[in-house]
Amino acid sequence: MHPPSDEDLFRIERAIGHLARRVRTFGRRSAGDIHPGLSTAAFGLLRRLVESGPVRNRDLTEVFGIDKAAISRQLGQLVRMGLAERFPDPGDRRAPLVAATPDGARRVDDMLQRSHRMLRLQLSSWTEAEIENLRSVLERFNTDEPPLDAGDAPQGDVSGR
Repeated sequence: MHPPSDEDLFRIERAIGHLARRVRTFGRRSAGDIHPGLSTAAFGLLRRLVESGPVRNRDLTEVFGIDKAAISRQLGQLVRMGLAERFPDPGDRRAPLVAATPDGARRVDDMLQRSHRMLRLQLSSWTEAEIENLRSVLERFNTDEPPLDAGDAPQGDVSGR
């Protein structure tokens, strides 16, 4: 292992910025494909509902790291659009569950099929090893815990020598 150079860090930050812009654009387009007035934040919740099945609002606040009021507003949008529904939790009548409706799940599935076609096309000239490397590096980058703030980051040689 070697610490990244300033040039490495600059190029990585630039690439992450470019990827973040592409992800935001993709999110806006995908949300619009599902329903014309769907916000990107509510789109993220809908995807989670489709992947996880019925959940409590509290579970969503923990997963997304946003407050209950924001989750409630986004879920309200999904319910009004017929993409999600609330119903009593059989195990705890005080806390309702929320789930994607069949129509919401179908729309997300259609959007994912389009997304997968686009990714297949973009990666069609890549080798199996390159695709595996991309997946592996992205997974590691997204699961490694960064320091709490720049003051916690090590200075200079981080190799432990």
